[in-house]
Amino acid sequence: MICLLKSVGRGFTPIRVNRIVNTLGYQIPPLKKGVRGISSPCVARGRDEIPPPPFAKGGESFGIPRLTQMGFTPRHIPTTKWFYPALLLLLALAIVDVSAAQEPIQAPAQTDQHTNIATNDPTFPKLTINARLMTGLEVEHRAPKGAQSGSEKTEYGFFLQQARVYLKARLTKDIRINVSAELSDALDAISASDQQTTAAVDREDRIPYLRNAYVNLRAHKALQARAGRFKLPFSRLENRSTGRLPFRGRGLSNDIIIEDAMWGDRAIGAMVWGEIEAIDVRYYASVSNPHWDVVEPNDQAGVTALGRIEIAPLSWLSMGLNGGHMYAKYDKNLGLPKVHFNAFGGDIRLRFDDLYMAFEAIAGQRRIIDQSATDPQTNAVMTRSRDPYAFGATGYVSYDISLPCAYVLQPVVFGEFADADWDYKKTEALRAILGINLKFGRGIRLMPQVELIQPLEVSDGAWHDPIDRPLNQWKSRQTYYLLLSAEL
Repeated sequence: MICLLKSVGRGFTPIRVNRIVNTLGYQIPPLKKGVRGISSPCVARGRDEIPPPPFAKGGESFGIPRLTQMGFTPRHIPTTKWFYPALLLLLALAIVDVSAAQEPIQAPAQTDQHTNIATNDPTFPKLTINARLMTGLEVEHRAPKGAQSGSEKTEYGFFLQQARVYLKARLTKDIRINVSAELSDALDAISASDQQTTAAVDREDRIPYLRNAYVNLRAHKALQARAGRFKLPFSRLENRSTGRLPFRGRGLSNDIIIEDAMWGDRAIGAMVWGEIEAIDVRYYASVSNPHWDVVEPNDQAGVTALGRIEIAPLSWLSMGLNGGHMYAKYDKNLGLPKVHFNAFGGDIRLRFDDLYMAFEAIAGQRRIIDQSATDPQTNAVMTRSRDPYAFGATGYVSYDISLPCAYVLQPVVFGEFADADWDYKKTEALRAILGINLKFGRGIRLMPQVELIQPLEVSDGAWHDPIDRPLNQWKSRQTYYLLLSAEL
């Protein structure tokens, strides 16, 4: 009611006021020309020109004289019988409206940044389904150098980068479940089944369609626990969602340190984590299996312990440190020593409105196994191993430029240095990405980009050994692709 009266009041004119008052049974004397708003009858007619109000005696009992002194005259006395009841009704409605306005307004639902689920919604359980599709067209040119195998060639075609489905359930305010699957793995299974080789069969058996599968328990925002299969707390770049990365792929060092050496990616285990808002600190501590291989689960037995801490002293600055230790015991039949590996890294993120910058350096030990050599006396296969450190440094910058119709243009530059073996030279490579992305509203991106990979040095010798004389594993490559990313 109050809002209605306010909106009406903003549009009052003398003619409207006359109509309203006349409806209640009174007449306002005509206003003097040129006078704006509701003027006094003394101004309109002159103080001595106010006519005596010709009302009946009954009008005095309703307080009419006071109004007549102001220049109002009743049309007829019976109209005044419902004037006061109507006025009381309007006042009652206004009081009710004020009471309703003073009631507490329910705050809008807040969304958890990791699960996209409302945290203050009292209705549980709550189920959310999300999906992400990334596909495109690419042209790739490869050129081996030195002693690298293969020949120079150019390939092109369509690709399916990702077909991810997320199932997120919030059972209570403090318990949530996250399950996700990668459906594009089915294409790898088809291509592997076409090849009648042992490696192809093993590849088909090892397809991990399952990505996340964990339950998260929250005692407090600063104290939460997670168990199941989840991303390990190592590397900011690895833990940033693919749907938010402004380029395709996380890099060369990510492949050999995070995924192959299993210092990141996903594993089965448990994690304690939380956010201390008073000092803007996030912490993560996890314990997990050292390997997720489902085909030969007895190859390794041990544990991987990882920790990460993030601090944001300023609104535009965030810094992170992570490290861990891995213990693994291989099958006795392989004759390999136990694993006691270490990994560490640090990163920094800068964000100024539409400008985003991130820089990171990681290093981790990995095991290189060679079974190609044979014992000259017994002619038996020799299993040898070496545990070098691999190193990688990455950095990228993106900037959002707003366009009409809610479009956003996003230039991006990415650079990386990777070294697969810290003990030997000629195992390094550079990677660069240049692109201009176009965002359509929410969740849709068109990403034309160029990716360049260049090994720094490649040995020209004919003899190479993965243990004693490793060869640069990265070949010169130029990839031109157009990536379409759509997320629900």
